[in-house]
Amino acid sequence: MASSTPQIKPYIAIPEEIKVPLDQMDQVIETFPDKYAVVWIAGKFYQSTNHETRTEPVKRRRITQHSWYKTFFCHRGGEKEITGPRKTITSKKRPRQKASKKIGCPAGMRITCYKKDLDNVVFTFKNQHNHAVGTKEDFCLLPVSKATKEFIRQKLREGHDCKEVQRQLNSYVRNNITVENSDEHSQQEVFHRDQISDPNLVYNQYKKMKEAALL
Repeated sequence: MASSTPQIKPYIAIPEEIKVPLDQMDQVIETFPDKYAVVWIAGKFYQSTNHETRTEPVKRRRITQHSWYKTFFCHRGGEKEITGPRKTITSKKRPRQKASKKIGCPAGMRITCYKKDLDNVVFTFKNQHNHAVGTKEDFCLLPVSKATKEFIRQKLREGHDCKEVQRQLNSYVRNNITVENSDEHSQQEVFHRDQISDPNLVYNQYKKMKEAALL
C-alpha cells in the first residue's frame, strides 16, 4: 500500500483555543471528527453593526471587539426525540432500534473573527461534554474518517466487489495504525472509530457511487 495512505492515529484532546487563517476555517472544522472525536453542528451566525444602540450614555456604551462570530453545539446536544404513539392496528410498540445520540450535551464551540485581525479566526470552547469523548462507547455515534471512505471508493472504482473490499478494509485498518508509544498501546486496542467494523459501510459507499453513476 502506498506510503501516502493516511494512517489511523489515536484521537487527541481538543486545545483550549485554536487560531487559524480565515480561509482555512472550514477545513479545520472538517478535521474535528477524525482528529478530536467530536462532531460540531453549526448554530447561529452573529455580525456586529456600526450602529449599536443601548440605553446607557454614549460614554458607557460597550465596545464590540468582534467583527462576527458563529456558534456550534455538540452533535450529542439537545434531547432525544419523543414521539407520540403511532396509530396502528395493534397497540404493540416497535422496540427502539438503537440508543439515541441526543443526551443534552452542553458543550459548545464558538468561532470568532476580531476586528483587529480580520484575516484569522479563533476557535474557543465552553462547557464540558457529558459523554466520554474518544472512547469505544462513543465511537458508534461518530462518522468513519474520510480517508477510510476514500479507500473504499478507490477499491470499488478498481472493480472489487463489496465482500473483497470489506476484506481489504479490515486488513487496511489493522496495518495502518500508528501508535507513538507501543508500551502504552497495543494494536489490538480500540482507540479510533475506524477500528469498529461496520458491515454496512462498504455497501453504503457502493450504493452512493452507483446512484451517482460513478460505477
